[in-house]
Amino acid sequence: MSNTEMTIGMVGLGRMGANLSRRVMRAGISVVGTDRSAVLMSELADAGAEVAPTLSELVAKLPTPKTVWVMVPAGDPTALVVHELSELLSRGDCIIDGGNSYYRDDIERASILAQKGIDFIDVGTSGGVWGLDRGYSLMIGGPKSAVERLVPLWQALAPGINAAPRTNPKSPVGPAEEGWLHCGEHGAGHFVKMVHNGIEYALMAAYAEGLNILKNANAGSATADH
Repeated sequence: MSNTEMTIGMVGLGRMGANLSRRVMRAGISVVGTDRSAVLMSELADAGAEVAPTLSELVAKLPTPKTVWVMVPAGDPTALVVHELSELLSRGDCIIDGGNSYYRDDIERASILAQKGIDFIDVGTSGGVWGLDRGYSLMIGGPKSAVERLVPLWQALAPGINAAPRTNPKSPVGPAEEGWLHCGEHGAGHFVKMVHNGIEYALMAAYAEGLNILKNANAGSATADH
């Protein structure tokens, strides 16, 4: 499937959801977005997306097989959206959770959705507000067939092979160098993102502690006698 033939639904048009939408639209993928905020929907519509005020209307606007990316806070908000979508989607459709859900929740949701023939993909999404221009690192968990069907989506969102100098220019180019990776079955994407976040936050805490020590060490305020 080419980018111009692909349309995705985006639920949640905050900073991450809106920028994810804008980036895939730059690559030629169409977006139908929805949010509780009419202002956010209007802003994305101005950027070229189609919008829908409800989930049911969003689903109705999507071509088959339907793909809906959920970008709302983890926990109950995500659970509610996934449940409602499960009542609206059909066999062969796909739900993507791009938030920071607990990986065990992914496994449970995927099992429930599988009974209806709906694919579930968990995507740890790293890149923050800079991802719109720099691209997003995607850590993906889910069935191989569903992940492979959406390769144009992952490539549109990821930084791409030219984002940084290659470690080994002679080696074959793979998804990891492009900035996305199918990490394994359901839950694997969010598990890897959890490890990623743990390392990142530990480093940030260590930097903060070191800088605080330097700030309060009175370095240079006293001289030694010789």
